[in-house]
Amino acid sequence: MDQKHKFSAVNYIVITLLIILATTILVRGSNNMLQTTLPLFVTYNFGFSRLLVGVLGAIFGLSTFFTTVLNARLEPKTRKTAFIVSMGLYTVVFLLYFLTDTFFVWFVTIASGATLGFIMPNIVTAAGLFPDKNVRERSISLYTTSLSLSLILGPLYESYLLKIFPLKDSFILFLPLAALALCLSPFIHFPDESNKNLRKKFSLNPGFRTAVYLNLSYGIPFILITLYAGIFAKSVLGASLSDVTLYYTVFFSTSFLSRLTLSLKKNKSGMIIPVFLTMVLTLLGLGLVYISSEIIMFVFALALLGIPHGLSYPLSLLYLTRSYGPEERSSANSYFFSVNTIVMVAGPIIGGYSIQIIGFRETFLYIVPIALILMLLVTLTIRSSH
Repeated sequence: MDQKHKFSAVNYIVITLLIILATTILVRGSNNMLQTTLPLFVTYNFGFSRLLVGVLGAIFGLSTFFTTVLNARLEPKTRKTAFIVSMGLYTVVFLLYFLTDTFFVWFVTIASGATLGFIMPNIVTAAGLFPDKNVRERSISLYTTSLSLSLILGPLYESYLLKIFPLKDSFILFLPLAALALCLSPFIHFPDESNKNLRKKFSLNPGFRTAVYLNLSYGIPFILITLYAGIFAKSVLGASLSDVTLYYTVFFSTSFLSRLTLSLKKNKSGMIIPVFLTMVLTLLGLGLVYISSEIIMFVFALALLGIPHGLSYPLSLLYLTRSYGPEERSSANSYFFSVNTIVMVAGPIIGGYSIQIIGFRETFLYIVPIALILMLLVTLTIRSSH
């Protein structure tokens, strides 16, 4: 390859990465605002119980699940159209939440969840399309790092807003982020899957199972943190709404640092140590949530749990990309995303009922055996594939 072609190739990689990372930050930052603010909004504006908050979260997850499964079955051209249209609807959702009432909030939540099933799997697929293995894995790591960065910037932005504006106004003030993502959406690349025979070869191999078990082992406590940590901090520990969003920033800051460290790691062939670290810190963090009776200890537990949050998802994606060829990755990512959204359906309802009956801390204690079983499955699957 001559210098001119090499320079063009580098430019292509850099520009493509910048578009992917910018879209990721805008979408995930604004989406996290929806997931963490909606429970507070319906609790303190509409008087929803903990169980109703869980049901609302489950509906969000269920609509995402159906569209991720549908996304996996679409042809590339149709999938790209669905992606751009969903980005448009996702932008409108913020206006609808601003205008909603107790009745229509359910329908707006269905719409917002449905858009994500066409958005998130296609962004992560775009990040894994580079033919060079080192570039591809660095791209995946940077993608997951940008996810964590967006989860720091979003709560910081919202914390500032809540010092000036009421909670309801934050929806309309996040709308510009979604609108910018919509402008970038036509430039997201989609894989060439013209060979339908190749697409039919997708199977649930050990790499897929490892990715699912690893992500679920942390996904279960994470969905409860997203939905209920803010309510717990305000109602039980006496934090202000502005401080609650700052506590989420602490959680996502340690997540960001762990993902940044992983992305800077040159040799990612040995992933056993970070997988083991993810497992241990998850269990330790769950235990600290249980014994936390003051805000300082609770925030420390969130900071600790941010580390496995930062590691579990990128490690899962690395296992996934190494297990499938480029013509299968879009289906693999969609099915992976859809399996994990099952937690977004069952988790909020079961978690909401449990929190309402036995309390927030005790619910986290009961998650420990579930996390242990999933971690055992991760270990056994990794050993069987070597």
